[in-house]
Amino acid sequence: MPEVYDDCQSRMTGEHKLALRRIVRKLHVPPCPNNQVLGKSIDEIEDIFLEEFEQFRSQSGIFAPGGNCGGKFTSKDAREGKSHIWHQKWTLSYTQVLGFMGVRTCSKLLGIGQCERGWRDVSAVKAKGKGKMKGAKVEKKGILRTTALINNARIKQDAREKIDYRGPNAMFGDDDLKYDLQLTDFGVDINELKKPATERVFRAWVEDWERDCIIKNDIVPMTKLKTKYKGLKFADADNGDIEVCITELEWRRKNKKHGIKVSSWFLTTRDENGEEEDWEINDDNCDTIASHPQAPGIQVEKKSEEQLAMELEAQLEEGSESDD
Repeated sequence: MPEVYDDCQSRMTGEHKLALRRIVRKLHVPPCPNNQVLGKSIDEIEDIFLEEFEQFRSQSGIFAPGGNCGGKFTSKDAREGKSHIWHQKWTLSYTQVLGFMGVRTCSKLLGIGQCERGWRDVSAVKAKGKGKMKGAKVEKKGILRTTALINNARIKQDAREKIDYRGPNAMFGDDDLKYDLQLTDFGVDINELKKPATERVFRAWVEDWERDCIIKNDIVPMTKLKTKYKGLKFADADNGDIEVCITELEWRRKNKKHGIKVSSWFLTTRDENGEEEDWEINDDNCDTIASHPQAPGIQVEKKSEEQLAMELEAQLEEGSESDD
């Protein structure tokens, strides 16, 4: 209809185009019934549609006066609102996607699936002597009933998808855990794949960048040190090997009485009883952390033999220079 065409020209926005693109993709899901675009990707099909649609809107190309479809916008079918018949006559044979879309989206629905689903809700709401209930009330109760059923179904589905769910309706079970896609036939180490993903790497020594951070009372070095050490665990040998966890960092000032030779950051730990204690950041404590089991996802990396050999060689050189 000409007035509908003019209204579309003046009010179409990006939201409408996004909706059109979604419909194009849904109607061209393989196996695609549109023989005009067989072998083309969905992105190519979308581009073709948008190009043809712009020609349709601007009455250019084949829709320009003198074109195959030119001058047909005021025909009888268009004036009477029979858009699907108009597209079947004029665009289906001259376009690859626009005519296919127009015939299918403008025609009337032939199935009664929606009516049957709606009647099921109505019959449930109007049961038990409620046959005189008015339409507006039936509609509201039907919406509430359907929404409740959908929410309950989603809750049940979420529960069945959990690993610890038990029962005949479980959607994830022991067989899924054991299934290895037969990767062992291709020489893949399954046990290596089952290991937790590495989320954090702890290098079990005082790194070069740490030495400056340890003695700087500032938020930036504190944050860097906290990122490395917070959440790590180790056994406190002085208290019966009780497990302690690093929870915070605390700045300790120089105090010869307590054995603190220089002001620096200390690791604050807490045990299962809530007792807190401070620890110096040094290689010995890093080794203690490395020798204790950590949470899944934390990979502990120790010094390589090459690094140890280089450090030993440097110590020997320092010793020989001091003797001289």
